[in-house]
Amino acid sequence: MLTELTKKRGLSILAFLLYGLVYLFYTYPLGLNFATQFMGIPLYGDSTSYIWSIWHFKYALSQGLNPFETQMLFSPMGSSILMHSSVPIAGILNLVIDSPILTMNLVLLLSFAFSGLGVFNLLRYFKVNLYLSVIGGFIYAFFPYKTAHLPEHFNLELTALIPFFVFYILKTFRFEPGKLLPILVSKKYLLVLVLLSVLSLLTDHYYSVYVFYFGLLYCFLNWMYPRLASLSANKGMLLLLGVFIVGHFLIRGLVLLNFDDKGAFWWSADVASLFVPNTSSWLYGDFSGVIAFRDHYFRYPQSVEFVMFLGYGFFVLLLLFFLKINQLRIDYTMRLMGIAAVIFLLLCFPEFKILGHRLFYNVFGLVYYVPFLNNVRTPPRYELMFMVLFLPVLMKQLTVMWYSIANKRIIIVASLFLVIEYCPKSFVFMDSQEMPMVYKSLATKPTGTLLPIPFGFRDGIKEIGKFNTDDFLYQTVHQKPIIGGYLSRLSEANFDQYKSNKTIQPMYQLMKDSSGSEPKLNSFDLPVKYIVVKPDYIKQFESYLDSAACNQISSKKKIDGYLLYELN
Repeated sequence: MLTELTKKRGLSILAFLLYGLVYLFYTYPLGLNFATQFMGIPLYGDSTSYIWSIWHFKYALSQGLNPFETQMLFSPMGSSILMHSSVPIAGILNLVIDSPILTMNLVLLLSFAFSGLGVFNLLRYFKVNLYLSVIGGFIYAFFPYKTAHLPEHFNLELTALIPFFVFYILKTFRFEPGKLLPILVSKKYLLVLVLLSVLSLLTDHYYSVYVFYFGLLYCFLNWMYPRLASLSANKGMLLLLGVFIVGHFLIRGLVLLNFDDKGAFWWSADVASLFVPNTSSWLYGDFSGVIAFRDHYFRYPQSVEFVMFLGYGFFVLLLLFFLKINQLRIDYTMRLMGIAAVIFLLLCFPEFKILGHRLFYNVFGLVYYVPFLNNVRTPPRYELMFMVLFLPVLMKQLTVMWYSIANKRIIIVASLFLVIEYCPKSFVFMDSQEMPMVYKSLATKPTGTLLPIPFGFRDGIKEIGKFNTDDFLYQTVHQKPIIGGYLSRLSEANFDQYKSNKTIQPMYQLMKDSSGSEPKLNSFDLPVKYIVVKPDYIKQFESYLDSAACNQISSKKKIDGYLLYELN
């Protein structure tokens, strides 16, 4: 006869396998080519930067260098990559696997499976029934925020540790209502939390900050909630209204004084984005109405950063939840998690707007003015924390309602519809086997700095020139330092290092001019050994380089449509 522990472990293994299979289904046929292909957007997507980061981690260590600094980009100055989304945990795994693409694909597969498992176990801890626990894990692992970012931001897919953090915080400490600091009840679980913290820092700094916020917020709510609960309903509403009014005018003043918010208010989500499907949805993405709506109302409609759609099936479950609000059986822990979930959702809207019209500045937007912390500056990403904290509240109540046949039918139909709603379109794959021959040829040549054309200096806020992100992947093959690059955070010194160079500005102008006209200044003065000109830029650059660098060119070859110059 199976013991209770054996049953729990068996269900956890089955849930883990189920979520892994869903990931393989949603990303098919990627699973057949894990070692050579990955999801991405050619030319300007971010996915190649993660492959580069994994490669660079091992490359730097093999050269006896600091893996959190690089001389391979922005040559010769280089740059710190400590604040870049470099996914060090994948770099560490690649020390063993020695295949950046395979490593990244395996990490993504495991992250989706463990994300679902983490919420599944969290819901079972709160006595949610088996069916709703499976559905809850699926929602967290695959809701549109996750699948929309999948071709671009691999670091944002590494959500597996968050539900485990929530679970072990609740298991490690006892929170006595009204007290600010919790009481340690398990040293064993505290060690688990420390381990999770280390893994989180090696995974993604965004989510490390999120779980840190959750810990502080939960302690604060535990201290404050009993005090607020003792107020009358009218006093509580007046206090809440007062906080929001004061917050609005404080932020309004900071905006007028031009205080730096790191662009957070520009990236503020629109409340309508919760209800509008994303264009990467298999079910809704090709509807002309969806595309037209996003184009009309959203500030940057093509950006995955504004994908916050929850699914209409989710709203059916939410409606059922609120229709039975008088029958809610939410204990103290659930209340605190529910309030924390709402606060994280409000963090998505520092500029509270509907259909592009700002209604007010949200008091929680003040966090985006806190130095250092405002480096976590993309508000819609907090939706992830709303989901992981609200799902236990929602699913716990739906479990109570499960015993009504009518409710059960509604829940099953809505949740199965969600599985269809969350299905993404087929992804675009990039293939390392389709590497242009020019970079394989370059790999055989002696060390020296490369100027890729086009080139540019770019971070998460601005770009000078035009950096082609495919160059990340190419560098893993040719292994030559390059002029320019792209990192999440870049110092002004990096942008300014060629500011006084007389060659750079004419070349920037040539990249914008497709007519092939000669630049005003016919000179070439950059510390490079190689130049690779991509096919679309040969018309602008060939005659200029032939003339301006004529005394430096030792060889010039055309390889599969690319121009390769080798300089003295």
